[in-house]
Amino acid sequence: VAKQTIEFSESGFFYFILPPIIFAAGYTLKRRNFMKNFNYIVLLGVAGTIISMVCLAVLILWFNNLVYDEDDESKLKPVECLLLASVLCATDSVAALAIVKGEVFPTLNSILFGEGVVNDAVAILIYQAVAQMIEQSAESEGSSENLPITAGLIGKTIWAFVYISILSILVGVGFGLISAFVSKFFTSFQESPPKEVFLILLFSYLSYILSEMWGLSAIMTLFVCGVTMSHYTYHNISDASQKGSVMAINTLGHAAEAFLFIYLGIGIYTTDQETFNMSFTLLIILGGFIARAASVFIPLGIYAAFKKCRLTINFKQMLIIWFSGLIRGAIAFALS
Repeated sequence: VAKQTIEFSESGFFYFILPPIIFAAGYTLKRRNFMKNFNYIVLLGVAGTIISMVCLAVLILWFNNLVYDEDDESKLKPVECLLLASVLCATDSVAALAIVKGEVFPTLNSILFGEGVVNDAVAILIYQAVAQMIEQSAESEGSSENLPITAGLIGKTIWAFVYISILSILVGVGFGLISAFVSKFFTSFQESPPKEVFLILLFSYLSYILSEMWGLSAIMTLFVCGVTMSHYTYHNISDASQKGSVMAINTLGHAAEAFLFIYLGIGIYTTDQETFNMSFTLLIILGGFIARAASVFIPLGIYAAFKKCRLTINFKQMLIIWFSGLIRGAIAFALS
């Protein structure tokens, strides 16, 4: 097989493979379990991802200086270490979810699922914010080659993260409410289940594309849009459309997920072996273990201390959450 035929396409991934997976997660979300464990999901998905990114950035900078000499061409620049950390803070809990069944472990399954979705959105947000701030700072400085990591750069990154997050959520809610309005008051759609299902798919993808065009977090927008549609639009359509929409969206999500992992498995053969450094790679893997532990136990420990009560999840469940976040999947691969 020719190498160019199996290269991972970033645009193809973000525009065609990822949207069905994210929208299916939002539209078919079990809201009761999600809201019941919302505090844990936010702690691990938002605070945990940020802690993981900070830990990885510090460790990668240290490992980079430890492994490479100053005059080594392979040595990463400080901003490259920051970008690498933002890529590696994206986890993949698909394998863990396949083992931790919702029927047997509802709380743990809900936390892992919710954290996985939120982590995807937050990790991409962090990456976009870091890349955007580096680009803007490089334009003012003239070059990004040796751009230092300053308090100003970090402050701009945090502001961009908050700003993009809020706007992305608002856009998702907006498109979800528009679809609910159309499905309720445009009676021509109510007479045809295929049109109603198409309406849901159209508005969801439109929210994703426009959010991407506006420089927002398309994943967060699409997920919020899916949740909003499941809460409002779903109840405005016919019974046949309700069943059909869930079946169609689930089928698209599972098909995209299956294709994605096949694609990733084949795409690994395109890895450039010439620039591979085993020592640096092993240290980064070790750093991933440390950062994941910090991203789980620090926020949960602080939460328990402030609440002054025992957590509803025990230490064994925390270990499972920690272990499930050690894997890096499609998001990290695509961002790299």
